[in-house]
Amino acid sequence: MLKRVLSVVMLAAMVMALAVPASAQEGEPILIGLQGPMTGDYAYEGQGFVKAVELLVNQLNDAGGLLGRPVELVIEDDAGDPTQAALVADRLVSAGVVAVIGAYNSTATEPASEIYNEANILHITPSSTATRLTEKGFGQFFRVCFLDDRQALFAVNAMKDVLGAQTIGVLHDNSTYAAGLADWTRIYAEEAGLEVAFYDAINPEDQDFTRSSPTSGRRAWMPSTSPATMHRAGCSCARRWNLAWTSSG
Repeated sequence: MLKRVLSVVMLAAMVMALAVPASAQEGEPILIGLQGPMTGDYAYEGQGFVKAVELLVNQLNDAGGLLGRPVELVIEDDAGDPTQAALVADRLVSAGVVAVIGAYNSTATEPASEIYNEANILHITPSSTATRLTEKGFGQFFRVCFLDDRQALFAVNAMKDVLGAQTIGVLHDNSTYAAGLADWTRIYAEEAGLEVAFYDAINPEDQDFTRSSPTSGRRAWMPSTSPATMHRAGCSCARRWNLAWTSSG
């Protein structure tokens, strides 16, 4: 997937580089931004993100670069945080990048996309699935991953057809990704004739989840949240409530 992302970005970078006067091109690298969570809850994913893209850039440069010019990756850490993501986007625009890969999570991608769109910079994410990101009319924003509505439909079908559930509960962490996935899950569940008897959000930093505890006897449970949040908070919820989970991945 990342190879496909980089191929699209490199093609766009080549087109943009051709628009630069030859006198300004000679010997200058083509700058491409990489925005992701190198620290914070998603650091594991973010560090793998960087290694994969660096490997592809190195392979490209070893083959001669683009238009005889090297490609230089400008890496910025947004920690998966929306405020940091906006600051990172400002810095990458100021650095003169012609395109940006990232961010990792929808919560960070959304504010950054506003800034890149205003600066007319190609922006492509390999992993942000919030459906509304591509409903804003941004002509230079792209992604290569499936969307929340497709994930939700898969989850509902699994709960209904595989688990035989008739009544379900949905819990999310109120992030852009999780809230969108939870909303679509509820929509598709109701369309499928399932009863959504429990729908709520948690703060992943909390330790006491009794306020959000569903009553007993639920047939299926849908934790609409990121893997990092599930690891940190979701498992303790499951142990406390003795729930059977179905996960959307």
